[in-house]
Amino acid sequence: MSLIEQQTKSEIADALGISRFKVARLINEARARGMIRIDIIAPEESTARLEAELMERYGLRAARVAPTGPTAAQTLRDVGRLTAAIALEKLSPGGLLGLGWGRTVGAVVPFLHSEGPIDVVQLAGGFAGVDRDFNGTQVVIDTAAQTHGAAHLLHAPALLQTAEARAALLEEPTVRATSRLYDNLDVIITGLGALQPKATSALYRGSVLSEELKSELRQSGAIGDACCHFIDATGTLIESLEDRIVGVTAAQILSTDLRISAAFGTDKVPAIRAALRSGLLNAIVLDSTTATLLLR
Repeated sequence: MSLIEQQTKSEIADALGISRFKVARLINEARARGMIRIDIIAPEESTARLEAELMERYGLRAARVAPTGPTAAQTLRDVGRLTAAIALEKLSPGGLLGLGWGRTVGAVVPFLHSEGPIDVVQLAGGFAGVDRDFNGTQVVIDTAAQTHGAAHLLHAPALLQTAEARAALLEEPTVRATSRLYDNLDVIITGLGALQPKATSALYRGSVLSEELKSELRQSGAIGDACCHFIDATGTLIESLEDRIVGVTAAQILSTDLRISAAFGTDKVPAIRAALRSGLLNAIVLDSTTATLLLR
């Protein structure tokens, strides 16, 4: 009661109907017998344990956990730094990096420095009405400048009204030139958009989806998205939009050797769990609070 419920000796004494001095004696006896043990765990040991548990539970190739910092900005920076480190371990000169978008991916960019050249490709089309970090084109341009590689942009909307419109757009030379690169990606870095319990998906924020489509996604149980690919709580792809997405396909994501998602925030835990179940990711970078909730 003293350690677990943070009660004082006087409070325990009142609850048990004994003296405060007897409570103190019982606690000391329990410590002497080894019934109570206090371990001080270094942050590195704690995060290493979380990483090992994440890899085992979700069959991941890599997992990194940053200690949750005193501010969201510090935590975001640390998650970005660790994500870049995993990616750069895999990438070598002549490599090809595919980038998504989002605030967490934006935090990775400052740490993606390479003597290169490493080319960078935009994983999905764009959308209006969102801030700089959700602008996939700008993220790719900024990263390519630091990896001394070419920036391969996708000048197209992320989502079209019909499958026929998508098929026609994919035949455009500039779009075709970029989309062909998706078969040769070495590393993917993407964020994760949540639809439940709070909608953080850029597709929502950018007003890309009509109210009708949003309703359809809710009815189909969509809980989040990665690179415009919506998934339900079991990790199953929501097929209704797949033939209208302009960008890397789910099959191309799965054929990429290293598929990293950087994410943090307790409101994203259901979407992160679903994405890990989907197999779209085989590496994850989180903060310790989010990782702990994910493992419960």
